[in-house]
Amino acid sequence: MKKTIVALAVAAVAATSANAATVYNQDGTKVDVNGSVRLILKKEKNERGDLVDNGSRVSFKASHDLGEGLSALAYTELRFSKNVTKQKKDGAEKGKNYDVERLGNNVHVKRLYAGFAYEGLGTLTFGNQLTIGDNVGVSDYTYFLGGINNLLSSGEKAINFKSAEFNGFTFGGAYVFSADADKQASRNGRGFVVAGLYNRKMGDVGFALEAGYSQKYVTAAKQEKAFMVGTELSYAGLALGVDYAHTVTNKEKVEGKKRALEVGLNYDINDKAKVYTDLIWAKESSKGVTTRDSSILLGAGYKLHKKVETFVEGGWSRKKAAVGVTTKDNKVGVGLRVHF
Repeated sequence: MKKTIVALAVAAVAATSANAATVYNQDGTKVDVNGSVRLILKKEKNERGDLVDNGSRVSFKASHDLGEGLSALAYTELRFSKNVTKQKKDGAEKGKNYDVERLGNNVHVKRLYAGFAYEGLGTLTFGNQLTIGDNVGVSDYTYFLGGINNLLSSGEKAINFKSAEFNGFTFGGAYVFSADADKQASRNGRGFVVAGLYNRKMGDVGFALEAGYSQKYVTAAKQEKAFMVGTELSYAGLALGVDYAHTVTNKEKVEGKKRALEVGLNYDINDKAKVYTDLIWAKESSKGVTTRDSSILLGAGYKLHKKVETFVEGGWSRKKAAVGVTTKDNKVGVGLRVHF
């Protein structure tokens, strides 16, 4: 039986034209396999063009029906690429570390968790996973350049609860443990997040309101407190989303603040093609120094097949420091995603 399940899983991974493939379903036990290959050919300012992995993955999900609406579940997700740290060899930044994005250089487990689901109530999971904080945000319609989520959105050792939907409303919370359980070790990474999500659609009109709050230790005695709220209004193929994020870093007194606003506009031309734009403004103050960032993102996506999508996306940003120094940056990328 074990050999049969493994053979089916391998066959499902190889079949790129299928949806999430059910490789085993018997006696209340179900195993699904799916994933995607995500590649981007991109060009950044002062860099050569590069082909990079944008989160290609294969995932395995299992569930066991325990009866009376209760089930046990398990999930693991494999990723294939990790950045490699190198040093600048020449120029004004000689010796400075930078990340080189590698393609398929390291197969590793990105997510690994298990838990329970109760029909009509929600799910409670334990392990390396995304938290409810990752669900907050409505304005990011981009493929890889947008987003201002500042919440505690994942954890290697996390307990996460997410409720079922009640008349469009969903809520939840998560607690993330420190990386080291030794009492003498740093509390880095420890924290919690709570969030509420409301999404309703009446005919062609849709409305969403989402908010979240989190706290986490970034050093042994320094905490980061974050709040984020967003709202979206949509009609037919047109959607307008606005997100606001506020972060305060403190020790005994406030040491830094960051505020960010993102406005996104998306238009589905038809069921295959879409165009979108995102505008981001951010202001950060730390130890008496204030910087201001502004970005404009433009893009278009097209589905060659229900499981094959392509896109082109570009971003232009400007960063202004308090001393009057302004730096500009730009990025452009062409991407392909094949889901299975």
